[in-house]
Amino acid sequence: MKFDILEQEDNDITLSPELAKAAKEELGETPAIRRQCLKEFREWIRREPRYSKGIRLDANFLLRFLRFAKFEMSDTHVIFEKYIHARTNHPEWFTKLNSAEDDKIYNLISRGYLFALPGKDEVGRTVIYSKACAMDASQFTSSDVIRVHILFYESLLEEPENQIYGLSYILDERDTNWSHISVWTPSEITKAFACTEGALPIRHRSVHLVYLPWTLMLVFHFAKNLLSHKLRRRLHLHPSFEELTKNERFFKKSLLPVECGLTSELSMEKMISSFLEKLDEVREPVLRLDEINSALV
Repeated sequence: MKFDILEQEDNDITLSPELAKAAKEELGETPAIRRQCLKEFREWIRREPRYSKGIRLDANFLLRFLRFAKFEMSDTHVIFEKYIHARTNHPEWFTKLNSAEDDKIYNLISRGYLFALPGKDEVGRTVIYSKACAMDASQFTSSDVIRVHILFYESLLEEPENQIYGLSYILDERDTNWSHISVWTPSEITKAFACTEGALPIRHRSVHLVYLPWTLMLVFHFAKNLLSHKLRRRLHLHPSFEELTKNERFFKKSLLPVECGLTSELSMEKMISSFLEKLDEVREPVLRLDEINSALV
């Protein structure tokens, strides 16, 4: 199915008072700056022959790049071109991202490998929860894992609050062992990090690893060195969920699924079901991004 590419009226963009305040304080965004930068960004895209068709020009899509670059136009162009390069060079990762039709994606999410918690962290950010051991190395490949992550990012970026606040992560490493790492070669890890951190306009604000086995610390430090200095400073290791939620500095205990053994009343199964419904709501605009690949091949 082919979706029409429609431009939103920039003047109709409305943010809640809290979100507008965060956008101004963290990104320097005001209605006037937003309108002007959207205009300049669209004009730049239209002047580029290679982007003459297939590119979404609606404000919500373009703002993910502008907000990531804090409305600096030269930086916006850089991240946008990295994104286009990644999409066109790795269509096996970026296209046909549909949790309803891709069994590998659906199964990874349903097992709890990656999903968004229904609540927010103490700053108001969406929290991504990952149960690493849910990835059975005998059933899934590194490509399956990357596709799930990209589906998440593309879907979550459809929401302005995620563009502005960024994301927090809780990585549950219980029962993780070498079999879960075996699907990755060092070159694949490097390529995946270069793609997901360098080409996707995601603001990774806080990453918390819980119960990381000492046997995997070497892998952790290898992967850590592939990250930017800024993101490395946002990594936190915790020996338990009790320590993670101590004094509720980062997260409330009630935010986590009941399987973490804290005070939540919601099971992981219910949280995952709710998140799959949210993915359904943004399936159309995410699949519409495939038009970029069709147009630029």
